[in-house]
Amino acid sequence: MKKLKLSLIFPFICIVSLIAESDLINLTIKNEVDFSNGFGTVQGKPNLNDKDLADKLELQGEYNVDKQSKNAVIEFNKVIMDGKTYNLNNAFSKKGRLKSVESKLTKDSNITVSGGSKAELLEIINAVDKTTKEDKNSNKDTNSSKNSYGTNYSSGGGYGGESSRTFQPTYATTTEKDSSSDNSTGGTGGTGTDNSALVVECPKNTYSDGLATYYEQLGTICSKKTTNSVETKYNTKSCLNKVDYKNNTIQLGYQLFATDAESGGTYLVQQCQYTEPIALKSDVEYCKANIDYKNNKAFLQKRYFYNYENQKTYVGECTPTDEEVPLSYDLNACKDDRHDFENGVSYARGLYYYIYNNQRINTGECMDIPKYTYKHYKDASTCEPTTINDIIFWEERVAYNDLNGAKKFATDCAVVNTLGEKLITEFAGYSYSESAQQAIRKENQYFIHPITKEKIIVNANVLTSKAYSYQNAQCGEQHDDQNKVSRYYKEIYFNDTDEGKKVNIQECKLDTSIPYTLMNGGTLDTLTKTLGYKRLGKNSEGKYYLWDEPTKFINHNNGLFPANKASTKSITSLTFDGLDGGKKCTFIAVVNPVYSECVGGTISKKTSTYTCDAGDATESFYRNFNYEERFCNYYDYWEQIGEYTVKEEYLRGNGTSYKIDGGIVYRILK
Repeated sequence: MKKLKLSLIFPFICIVSLIAESDLINLTIKNEVDFSNGFGTVQGKPNLNDKDLADKLELQGEYNVDKQSKNAVIEFNKVIMDGKTYNLNNAFSKKGRLKSVESKLTKDSNITVSGGSKAELLEIINAVDKTTKEDKNSNKDTNSSKNSYGTNYSSGGGYGGESSRTFQPTYATTTEKDSSSDNSTGGTGGTGTDNSALVVECPKNTYSDGLATYYEQLGTICSKKTTNSVETKYNTKSCLNKVDYKNNTIQLGYQLFATDAESGGTYLVQQCQYTEPIALKSDVEYCKANIDYKNNKAFLQKRYFYNYENQKTYVGECTPTDEEVPLSYDLNACKDDRHDFENGVSYARGLYYYIYNNQRINTGECMDIPKYTYKHYKDASTCEPTTINDIIFWEERVAYNDLNGAKKFATDCAVVNTLGEKLITEFAGYSYSESAQQAIRKENQYFIHPITKEKIIVNANVLTSKAYSYQNAQCGEQHDDQNKVSRYYKEIYFNDTDEGKKVNIQECKLDTSIPYTLMNGGTLDTLTKTLGYKRLGKNSEGKYYLWDEPTKFINHNNGLFPANKASTKSITSLTFDGLDGGKKCTFIAVVNPVYSECVGGTISKKTSTYTCDAGDATESFYRNFNYEERFCNYYDYWEQIGEYTVKEEYLRGNGTSYKIDGGIVYRILK
C-alpha cells in the first residue's frame, strides 16, 4: 500500500480553511494514520522551544474519512499532560480531500492544525503546573509559580508569544477570607490557602423523560441548562454501528445531542445506545462491475444496505458476485476518434455499458474499439497551397474514412516541403466551341511529390489563348441508282500547329442526300396496241391484273382505276306469232323469246312461264306458255386496256444522267 511521509503538508489535493480567524499549532504525529480504515485515533505533540514541556504535553483526537467523497477530518479535542486527560472546549482540526483513500500519514509527519484556542491550552498548562509546584514547594513564593513557564513562550517559539506569559488560570476559592489573602500577588494562592479546584469538571449531562440537561463551562463556572430539543446522531466516531455479516444484520449505534441556542455549542446528553438487529440486504446499483473487455462481459458487484425509518443506507464497500451480463458499447457517446500516428491508424472510441434491471450503466471513459480501425492516408482536398511564380508550396493533412465511408481528418494542413516544388506544364487536350467553330488548347500544371514521387496535378484543364479553327472537307460520294439518290460525305478537323498534328472533330460521315431529278418533265410513255376490253382481277395487296394473265399488272400512272360492275341482268324479250302479227297473246298465238348479247359477263338460263289472261285473249279462258329465259352475269372489273412502252431519264447529283427502260406496262384506256 502506498505510504506518504510529508513534513509540512497533509496528503490532500487541496486544503480549505473552514475558520476565518483561529490559532494555529504545528504538531508532530506520533502514530501512523491509515486512512483506508475510515476512522481511528491520532496523537500529536506540539512543536515547542521548551523540549521538557513538549515531552510532557500531548494532543489526542480522532480521524474520520468519507471514502466516497475522499473528504477527511483530523480533530484533536483532548490534552494529555502528566498522565491526566483534559477536554478542550475548542478542538484543533485539519480538513481536506485525500488524493487516495489508500493514503497513509506516517509517524513523525508534521501538520498544522487550526480552529482551537491557544489561550485555553495555556490555561490548562498553567493550571497543571501550578498544582504540581504547590504540591512540591508549598512554601515557595506564589509569584515564582505564576511565572514558572514564562520562558517557554518566547516570541515565535510557543503558542502565543509574549502575551501568553501574562495569562493566569482561574481558581475556585472556598472562602471569602482566602480570596482576600494578605498575599499581594493577586489571588494566585499561597501558603496556607485552600484553593483546590485547578481543573473544573462539570456534572454529567443527562437525558430523561424527553428533557436534556447539560452544563456549559465558562472558565471555572458550570452553567446548567435544559432543553427538550435533541438530535439523534447515528454511527458517530465514538458510537459506531455493529455489523454482523455472518447473519446479515446490523445494529445502529446512536447518541443524543443538545445544541445550545445561544452559543451554538453541541452537548452529548445520552451515551451510545444500539437498536435491535436490522436485516442487511444487497444490490448492485452503485457498484462498478468488473469488466472483461476481451469477452465482452461485465461481472457485477454488490453492496450491503439496510432500510431504517424509510431511508436506505449503504454499509461497507462493493464486493464481487458470480452474476454476469453482456457488455456493449456506444460509438455515439464519444465524439472524437483517437489517432495513432506511429502505426498510421485512427480508432473509433466507444463508451462501454451494460444493461441491468432495464437501466443502462456505463463502465467508464471512452475507449478504443479495435473493430473500427481506420487506415491513414494523405489528403490535400481541403488544403490551400501557395504558389509563387512557378514554385508551389503543397499542403497535405492526414485523413481517414470512418465506418460510414465519410472522410475525416486527423491533422491540420501542413506544407510537405518548405522549399517548395517546381510546377511543370503539359498538354491536356482541347475545349470545343461549336458556335465559334474552333478548338481551344488546354494545359495541366503539376509537380512531382517529393516523398511518394507521384505526379500531382495542381491546375487541370486550364484554357489557353491558343485557338484552332475548324476545317470542312468532302471525303466521299455515293450514287444510289436503285433508290435514285446521290449521297455526299464530309469530315471536320483542325490543325494543331503547336502539337503539329491534324485533329479530327468529325470522322467521314454522311452530310447531304440529293434525290435524282427526272428529266423532260417525266416518263416517256408510248401506246403500242389496244387489247380491247379485258376482265381484271384484284389480289390481296389491292393490285389489279389481267384475269387470264395474272403476272401482268395494271399501271395507274394515268390516274385511272377500274370500277366495280358486278350485277345480273335478264337479256330475254318475248314475241308472239298469231293473227295479230305477234302483238297479242291469243289462243292460237306462239311465244318466241328473243335474246340480247352478253358482253363483259357470263350467261345463265332458266325456264319461265308467260300467261295470257282474259285481258289479252278473245276467248274466255287462260293459256300458259313456257319459254327459256337468259341472264347476263357481269364481271366485277371489265375495262378497255392499252399496252404501253415506258422509258425514263434521271439527272444525278453530280450532273450525270441515268436512263431506265421501263419495259411494257398496261393501263386502263379512257
